[in-house]
Order: sequence, then structure tokens, then C-alpha cells
Amino acid sequence: MQTYTPLEHRPGDTPQLYDIDGGLVTQNANGKVVRLNSSQQVTAVAPVPIEAEERYAFRAVFRRATNSPDPSDDAIACGIDWLAADKTVLSSTTVNTILNFSVANGRREVRTSVVAEADGPSSVVAPIGARYAIPWVRTFGINHATDVEVCSLERLPFVSLPVARTFYVTMDGKDLNEGSSLTAPLASIAEGLARAAALALPAIVIVQPGEYIVPPDTVIPANCTLYGYDLRVTKLSLPPGQEVNNMFQMSNGIKARGFTFANLRHEPYTLAGGPPQKGWAFVFKPGELLTRSPYIADCSQLHGFTQDQMALPIDKAAGNPLMPRGGGNLLADGSVLAPSSPLRSVVVDSFTAINPNGVGYAVTRNAFVQLVSVFTNWARVGLWAHDGGQITVANSNNTFGDYALAATGFRNTVQIEGLADTGVLATHTAAANTLTAQTEAIITALMGTRYPTLAGFNGLSDRDKAFTERDTRTLLRSLINDLRSGQDRGAQSFAKGLFDWNANYAFSVALVPLFLATWEQVRLELVDRITNNAAQAMITAMIGLISDVIMRPQDYRVGFASVIEATGQQFSYAGSGVNYNALPFSQRGTGRAPDPASTLLKTGGGRIYATFSTEVGDTYLGEDLRVDFERNTIEGQAFSRGVQNIALPLIIGLGA
Repeated sequence: MQTYTPLEHRPGDTPQLYDIDGGLVTQNANGKVVRLNSSQQVTAVAPVPIEAEERYAFRAVFRRATNSPDPSDDAIACGIDWLAADKTVLSSTTVNTILNFSVANGRREVRTSVVAEADGPSSVVAPIGARYAIPWVRTFGINHATDVEVCSLERLPFVSLPVARTFYVTMDGKDLNEGSSLTAPLASIAEGLARAAALALPAIVIVQPGEYIVPPDTVIPANCTLYGYDLRVTKLSLPPGQEVNNMFQMSNGIKARGFTFANLRHEPYTLAGGPPQKGWAFVFKPGELLTRSPYIADCSQLHGFTQDQMALPIDKAAGNPLMPRGGGNLLADGSVLAPSSPLRSVVVDSFTAINPNGVGYAVTRNAFVQLVSVFTNWARVGLWAHDGGQITVANSNNTFGDYALAATGFRNTVQIEGLADTGVLATHTAAANTLTAQTEAIITALMGTRYPTLAGFNGLSDRDKAFTERDTRTLLRSLINDLRSGQDRGAQSFAKGLFDWNANYAFSVALVPLFLATWEQVRLELVDRITNNAAQAMITAMIGLISDVIMRPQDYRVGFASVIEATGQQFSYAGSGVNYNALPFSQRGTGRAPDPASTLLKTGGGRIYATFSTEVGDTYLGEDLRVDFERNTIEGQAFSRGVQNIALPLIIGLGA
């Protein structure tokens, strides 16, 4: 066959290679095309051999030049005919059908990958016995004008092979593409994440260099990795006018790496009221249950302020009212997660915030974040633990800004010492095995027989009954684990899971009597199924402990302060301000570094345990004890008291 190079896939340029079914060769803005005006089909004449272990790309490009007067019968389809070894037709696959296709839809391109039988992954798999294939494009209806520009099926080179559980995003991609190779990439990060979510399996979305718009509150699905090519060349922003929003919601086990986030903005907030809720690159997905911490690495945030804005007057005490607010890297709010979530943590490595008058990191309400090599620049607050949040940070830096570290407020938590009578605890493997083997029978007996006898149970909604079964299974697993281990930690964990971040009930208080009654039914059902008296006594004691915590939560509530633990922190003119006015004279500015203690904010019981160095080389162990390397001295009240406590007995003993 004569070779027509790339033109062989264009029916308008090579009509001799196609059956154009009465269509006319014409020309539009994209070159020569075949124009169809009724129910017609453009079909390749030469079959394409379909070979094992090879991959093929199907591509069709078309547009409507004139609409049909009857849009109800105005569809267009494209697909592949499969031929046997003797080239008789086996079957046909429709790759895509577009209904109500019109001029307004513009130029439409359909791409997908094709493989021989059982050679997936691919969108289209050839049927058994198919040895050849023919691509086609078909129109329906009458009195329209439809231009077919491309109709092709060709073998892919190795570099174009689709990659399982991988989706590529490029600036010139299309969200209609398959997305699993760089020859058919997607155009948007949101579509890549949606494709990954649809798999319901661990997957990766790889974003090539460019600038991308991300809708607010885009969910990174569980166990999905979102990788940018490199933070210097892969930039993400919220849609214009929507900067006061959060960009990504983190699910269980996700990882994000290699991006620069731009133009995020916090809504108004105060130090007394706590961190802002909007303007963050990352937040938790509401209701998520975490068993594996989200992980963020190798990212940065850049502000979009002008040089004039970066020179506006600053006023630390008043919250810099003349300076616009920047955005933040991460808000970890434990209160939005599922009450039963065993983890409320995030791991962060190498994430820089250049966010004038913003908050770098905020960790609140029973959340815990580990930070390594993070940097904040010009932030109103660099690292902020609030309402009982916890932060550990190592080898990091706060440059300029108002407050380097802030720990404000506390939360209540449930503290359970365990069973008063520890003598009842013992290992009961046989009883645990019995209950494990009978789990489904136990659930059936409880949900179908015992619970319906309780006042109020039958009035529960189907949703609440589903929750009841879920919680019953959780309780049963906890008790079985305790029987195996000879401990009561499963019972304690179950009881704690019934409270929110501030040690309040995570359910309506009106349900307390029903909860207590269901647990008694669980106890009766379990002790009826095992014969070991000691195991029965242990089950009774553990359910009694759970019931006591729920009946008398006030006896188990204790306060837990917001805490920051910082090791090897570097302060570079920390506290000097939130814009260019903070620059020191050595950098053509007028800023001055204040007393480092003034950059540590502690209110409402918050605690900061920090070792840090300053721009003049001093090293602090806490706020008071300072090692002055320039003068070779150690100073501070704590040091003086320590020396006095050692020296005074010696002085007295020597009679000096």
C-alpha cells in the first residue's frame, strides 16, 4: 500500500483510503475534511492488524458545520469493526456516542487505547478471535453538515503505552482523553483526581509543568498520590475571584508533592478567635476516617501581592489592618474528621510558605502534625496550635512575620485509667476464637432479636440502624481483641470513640439510655456463647467500664493544652513584621529583630517547648536560657537559679 505519512488518517486528504458513503470532500478551517449530511459513515478501507502485546490508539476528530433541524435525531458515533483472520466481520465496538451534537460543541476529539484480547489495561479490548480492525465515524439524522477530519487506528510506540492506575495532566491535554498516557493526557487536575477516585484503588495523578486552575475543595481521594513535575514549574491557583477558599481536601493515605500554590487568601480572623477556616492549600476532608496520615512534601506557596502592597504600613498589635491577608499551607482541624477516626495527623516535609500576613500552619482540635524543614516568611503566625492541637517541628525556620510560634487554648479529652479491678484481666484465646467464628450469628441475633425488644430501637431510621450495626461490630472486635491480649485497651478505645474532639458526646444525649441498653444486650449475648466463667467476668467488666464512661463523662474529662514542640528552630528577624517593612538595614529595609520571646504567643494554657537560634547567633533553650556565642556566656533566670542551687551548699559547706 502506498504510504501517505500522517495524511493517511485524514479522510479529506486521502479519500481513496476510506469508504466515505456518499460524503463530499471539502475544506474547513482545519484543512480538508469529508462532509456528511445524513445517516452516513466514514470507514477506513485498509484493516489494521491487531497483534498480541501491542497497543493501539483510536482517534476521531469531527465538528458540526450546520445543525440539523431535528435535534432529537442528531447524534454522532465513532468506533471499531473487528475482523477475523479471514477478514470477515466478527463484531463492532462503539467507542463514543454524542447525542444532540451541534455547531456550539465545536471541534470534538475522541481518543482511547486499544489492545488485543486479554492484554489490558485499556479502554477497549479486542474480542476473542479478532485479528484485524477498521475505524469508523457515523452520523445520524438528516439535513445537517458534519465534517469528519480524522478517523484513525494506529499502533502506539512504547513511550505512549498506557500506565495502570496512572493519570497524566498537561496544559494541552483534554478531559475527554483516556488520560493514562502522555499521548492522551487530561487537561485538569480535578479530572485526574476524579478518574483516580473512580478506580477505588491506590493511584497516582502526575501533573506536567504549567499553570493550572483547581476548583475549591477539590478532594484528593483515599490512597491517591498527586505529583507535580517540580514545584518551580508546576503552579496551582484557585479560580479568579475565589481565592478565599481552600484548595484541596485530604483523604486517608494521600500524598501530594511538587507544587507551588498561588494567590490563596484568608478570611478575616483574630488571634483570640483562632485560626481562619478559609484560604488554605490543604485541609481535612470532612467526615474522613484516617488510618494512614496524609503526607505533603516539596511544595511552596507564593503570594500575589504587588510591591506597593508589600510596603504598606504594618501594625502588629492591631493585626495589620492596612495589609492584605495572605494564605496558608495547612489547616489540620481534627473536629471535622469522623469521631471514630483513629488518626488525626498529617506529615509534612519541605513545604515553604511565603505568605505575608497569613498563617503558615494551623493545627486545631485534637489534630497532630509533624513538620520537618518547613519555612514561613512574613507570616502573621508561622506555626499555630489552637484548641488542643499538637505540633512537633524540627530543623525549620521562621523569617520575619509577627509571631513565629503560637499555642492558644486547650481542649477537653477523655482519660480512662482502665478497670479498677485489674485482676479480672487475663488472656482467653478460646473465648476470642469462639466469638470470632460466631460474629455474623451474633450480629444477626442482636439486630434481629435482642435490639428490637428495646424501647426506642424500632423507631430508629434505617440510617441509624446501619450505624448501630456498624458500632456493634466495632465493639465486638474491640472485646475480642481484649480477650486475646488480656488487656482492656480495646474497650477504652471504643469508649473514647463515642466522644468528639472536646470530650462531648458524638451523638445525641437522648440516645444514652438506648446505648446502655444495647451494650447490656451485647453482654448477655456474648456470655451466653462462651462457657468460661473468667472470660464472662472479663466481658462484663469491660462493658461495665464503657457504660460508666458514658453515664459519667464528667468524671473522665481532663484538660489538654495546645502544644508546640520545636527542635532546632531558626528565627531570622522573627517578629519584625509581615511585609518589606520587616527587612533589616542590611537588606535595604528598616526592620529590627525584637526580643525572641515576643515572637512566642501563649494564651489560654497553650504551651511551647522550643530550642531555637536567632539571626545574631544566640541559641535559646526555652524562652529564658540563652547561649550567647559572641560573648561566650550563658544567661537566664533558670541558669542563675541552677547555678545558685549548686553553689550555695558549697559556699555554706566551705564557710565562705
